[in-house]
Amino acid sequence: MSEAAFKRMTVAEFVRWEDGTDTRYELLAGSPVAMAPPTVAPGILVARLCARIEAALQSRRPRRGSHGRIGTTRVTSQTSR
Repeated sequence: MSEAAFKRMTVAEFVRWEDGTDTRYELLAGSPVAMAPPTVAPGILVARLCARIEAALQSRRPRRGSHGRIGTTRVTSQTSR
């Protein structure tokens, strides 16, 4: 009994390929392989990282000066004249 020849998929073909489902795939050795669905743990990690980044940004926001305006930063260019 002969087996049907399997044609390996190129990256360009894989990018255009659609199987009609919500399943995510990765290309391994020219063959699309279904990926495991995402778990809850990465979502929790992302939420914690976002909270820490937001807290760090909040602490670095400019404060209002004594004249009631937001502080400014002078930007200078170091070009030769």
